[in-house]
Amino acid sequence: MSNELKDVAALKKMDLEDRFPLFVDQVVSSDEVWGLLGEGWASFFDRDQGIQAFPVWASKELAEINAVGDWAGFEARSFTVQQFVVELAPGLVEMNYQLAVSKLPEVTGHFVRASMAVDELQKLLS
Repeated sequence: MSNELKDVAALKKMDLEDRFPLFVDQVVSSDEVWGLLGEGWASFFDRDQGIQAFPVWASKELAEINAVGDWAGFEARSFTVQQFVVELAPGLVEMNYQLAVSKLPEVTGHFVRASMAVDELQKLLS
């Protein structure tokens, strides 16, 4: 299995639960977490699971292919892993958001509690 989450075809074939460990490896390696920014950060409500989600990607390219529909005109923006852990994630935890890891336009991504993602990233950064 590829260690890269940049290849959309490979990502589509991957089990959702396999996306998080690979996402973590790649963002720690690149020191970049990607989101989409428009009039605010892209987020969505998954009605099936009742989850408010904040999508994150391991590459600019993956983020950009999601700038469609309600997010048309949004731009891919990165944060360092440290910025994500210290500045962004605490607010997501407080608001009870989950991360939608490696979301694709037709797939919600793998949902992960923001607190779990922070814990995992902090372990690897120590």
